[in-house]
Order: sequence, then C-alpha cells, then structure tokens
Amino acid sequence: MSSLTEKETKLKELDKSDAAGGPDTNYRLKTRWHKEGLDTTRRELESDIEEELLKYTTLLEKFAFVKSLSPTPTRDHNSVFKWIWSNNPVDPGEDDWIFHADDFASIVTPRRNRFESFILSHLDGWPNSWFKKMLQTSKQLSQTKDTAVKYYCKARINILARLIAVFLAVIILFIPVILFFLTPMSRVWMAVVVLAFVFIFSVMISCVTDAGDKEIFIGTATYCAVLVTFLGNLQGPTK
Repeated sequence: MSSLTEKETKLKELDKSDAAGGPDTNYRLKTRWHKEGLDTTRRELESDIEEELLKYTTLLEKFAFVKSLSPTPTRDHNSVFKWIWSNNPVDPGEDDWIFHADDFASIVTPRRNRFESFILSHLDGWPNSWFKKMLQTSKQLSQTKDTAVKYYCKARINILARLIAVFLAVIILFIPVILFFLTPMSRVWMAVVVLAFVFIFSVMISCVTDAGDKEIFIGTATYCAVLVTFLGNLQGPTK
C-alpha cells in the first residue's frame, strides 16, 4: 500500500510539471494519445499504478472474505488446542498460533444452537457418565482408537437440545397458569405475575435463540395474548 501511495504522489508531481510545461507537455493531461519516441514516464507510471491496484484489490477481496467468516466456537478451538498440546505434532515454537483463539475462523457457519452448545460444553465434565454414552452410537465409537478423542451423534444431540427447548417453553407457559389456579390472588398480583413472566419469556427467547427484534416482539406479543386470554376466562377474586 505504501508503494502505491508513493507512485500516486509521483503522478501528481508529474501532472503539475506537465501543466506548467505549456503546450509541449500539458496535452498529456487532456488525452491518452502518445507518439512513439516521446517521453514514456507517465505511461510507465500509470501502468505500474494499475498493476498495484489490481494486486491490492485482490488482496482486499480476500481480506474481506476472511473477515466475513464466523468465529470458531470456543469448544472447537479448545478441542484443537488440547489435541495439539497433548500430541505435540509440531516442533516447539511452531505451535504459538494455538494460543490466539481470535485468529481462528470457521469456513462453514456454525449452526449449533445455544442448547447444543450447552450440552457439548458439559460433556467433557462427565467422563464416565451414562448420559455421555447415550449420545454416542457404535459408529462414533469406532471412528477413533484414541481415548482422548470423542465423537458424538449430532442427531441425538439435536433431539436432546429440542427436548430441553420444549421443556423450558412449556414450563414458562404453565407456571403462571398453575399459580393462578392454585394460589388465590388479587387482580393486582395477577398483573404482576403476568408482567414478571412476560419479562422472563422475553429474556429467555433473546438469550437462548438468535431471534431478532422483530421475532422477539412477535413472540412476546403471542405469549401475552395467551396469558390475557386465559385470565379473561378465569374466575378470579375481585379484590
């Protein structure tokens, strides 16, 4: 980039020189016409600038592509880090790059949701758990003989994550309903309970999903409509 700036500065100086040189030189500022045998400094300089720009544009496009890649999930980086640290596949000093997690990027955008990430992040903490074995099939067990390397069934993890999501959704919907049925409360406290659970629902949907503002607004409005409809049919106390 510095060489390109230097050449552009030389071209500006050449423009000033041609403008001050009268008819013998200022024609170069008005036309691309060039007669053989004349000074070729400008043509050579413009050709060099064009070549530099093409190189810079290609580099810029590649840099923009790399910047657009998704960051590598923390667990994926940790897996690579632990494997390299344990097996030492390269000479000392050649593995410094594994300490820079921010330099890692995923070629394919990770599609793992919050619940899947939660499940995977806790699997390493349960080395002999039956729950861990439940997420492995014979196919995953036969993929490696290294006891430090574990493979898990993506379909089973996805099903478990969906079950957790459904469980939380049902709980957050039915807890206020159960409270209204089992606990005598005034209309003021009913309103407070509705407000509290609507807030909890909005926080949950924004934290555990990738929903945008529009989806959060629609989901919250739907949840409010369900509770309001229920309260409209509920014979509660008047005081």
